[in-house]
Amino acid sequence: MNMKERLSLAYIGCIVVIFSVFFFPHMALAEGEQKGESPVLSSKPCDIPPRLEWNDSEKWVWQQICEEKVADFNTLYGNNDPLKSVGWTKHREITSKFIETILLHEPYRSALSRQGVSISGALFKDNVVLKYARLSHRLGLVNSRFDSDIDLSEIRSSSSISLKGSVFTHDVNISNSKLNGYIDMSDVDIAGSLNSQRLKSAKCSWITPSYTK
Repeated sequence: MNMKERLSLAYIGCIVVIFSVFFFPHMALAEGEQKGESPVLSSKPCDIPPRLEWNDSEKWVWQQICEEKVADFNTLYGNNDPLKSVGWTKHREITSKFIETILLHEPYRSALSRQGVSISGALFKDNVVLKYARLSHRLGLVNSRFDSDIDLSEIRSSSSISLKGSVFTHDVNISNSKLNGYIDMSDVDIAGSLNSQRLKSAKCSWITPSYTK
């Protein structure tokens, strides 16, 4: 299958659901976020301590998220190009288990603000697997590098998912997922395969992903 065919299938898989009044608030929020109209974030003390088994990067990320901030490694260490393998050190490394824990397990899930989990400039060396997850918060893993497969299939989310500007050196699976918010796959680079069959969301940002394979 050539690049054009894969892009066509990906776009077809992203079905815009507009008939339900329930989706309208989410669409308005998504449009505001994409235009840069983000709400003013407050900084609050974090009273939920990180787990001892988390690495230093994950502990820092949790501190930022718990205080309603974006966990931006590029602000901390300087901008790093996800297309280039150099410069992606262990100081940016995040694991799938960490993401699963803060999204799905207490007391971390209840400590999340309406901003949800927003991480930029992170490195994911191992497989990221959130298959079958039921999400109630926004998930943003943007401008990051994924050096293994990512599986977001069969997800049910009342919010949105953004992978904007990230690079995937292996396969991406977002098939059979349903989001009440939006899915943002703009400006991504995928070296492996992309499976987005039967993906449904209230709104899609799908601006020509590029394939390096």
